[in-house]
Amino acid sequence: MKKTSFRKKLFSGLSALAVCIVLALTIPWFTKQPTILPDAYVYRTDEGGFVVQADGTAVPLPNSEKFYDCRFSPDGKYLYYLCLDQHIHVEDAGNLYRVEYQKLTGDIEHDQALVEHISERANWSTLTLADDGNTVVYLDSERKLYAYQGQTATFIAANVSEAWVDGDRIAYIIERISHRDAILYKVSMHALDRSVKVLGDYSSLLSKDLDALLFTRPDSNGRTSLYRLGLFGE
Repeated sequence: MKKTSFRKKLFSGLSALAVCIVLALTIPWFTKQPTILPDAYVYRTDEGGFVVQADGTAVPLPNSEKFYDCRFSPDGKYLYYLCLDQHIHVEDAGNLYRVEYQKLTGDIEHDQALVEHISERANWSTLTLADDGNTVVYLDSERKLYAYQGQTATFIAANVSEAWVDGDRIAYIIERISHRDAILYKVSMHALDRSVKVLGDYSSLLSKDLDALLFTRPDSNGRTSLYRLGLFGE
């Protein structure tokens, strides 16, 4: 497949452009700006997602007919993108992919070989990209927590209501019946099979800073007290 001229593709498809024109300098999804700004952006048409490279060439993203959203990794190496699956009854869940977008040529066979299929049921709103650019943490549509660092996704825990990442550290909450049964765990990306229970008798979390977690807990007199905890022992 030949590369498509950006000028021709963009102007012929203006009426079909959808929500996502992602300018690399103003990517709204990042909690932190990437350390290397990708010289590219992404747009969507009825045919799927396209990444516009530095030379102005628009290259189709493989398997993106149901393109939903995308993010560049903090180091600017990868493009992560989600494509919806009509069989999953969760609004923003589907097939999660990543690709070294700068290597895309527009040749279908070549580009398909570059794509990594991370998950069939990833929930986009829970997606967190670690600072290393290579690790993505997410919940699937069944509330199972995974981390992907290449090759295959690693299962961490089930029944997870929320997770957050700081560097190579992950914290997550398991809620079994109600918030009163919520348990907070921690795990390192270097030992994903070794989750540690941290907190199970708190009322609410006021801060999610892993170095200074603030939470409330009732005392024996029924009064609520405020506590501070360094989640990873710092």
